[in-house]
Amino acid sequence: MTLKDVKDPHGNKERVRVAEFVEKVKPMILNVGACQQIETFTGSRYIEDWKDCAIQIYVERGVKAFGDTVDAIRIAPEQPRTREQLTPDHVKWAGAVQKFRDEGEKGLAVVLKYFDLSDTNRKALEDAAKAP
Repeated sequence: MTLKDVKDPHGNKERVRVAEFVEKVKPMILNVGACQQIETFTGSRYIEDWKDCAIQIYVERGVKAFGDTVDAIRIAPEQPRTREQLTPDHVKWAGAVQKFRDEGEKGLAVVLKYFDLSDTNRKALEDAAKAP
């Protein structure tokens, strides 16, 4: 989250709050409603505390703004669920190893639907599945 000076369509300079995403997508200028939603998620009104706040965006159709009807990007009222990191000391590790051993890449895809797995732990999972 940063503050940036931008020009509106009339050439007027304005300071706005801009969300930049981890994913390689365009940044989003946040309106008051979006800021209030993030404030609710983080429990803080300070943008410095908003780093790494997970949000989900959607398109609201038919919004009346500035004498026109447009589509607007909104922040969903619920935060997206984040997945746990799967590590060798996690209680579900043995089950993930067995799933990969039994089903290979298909089993790994199932595991990745529920857990995040670092490259190092993915290698460890593969090695554990190959072990007798």
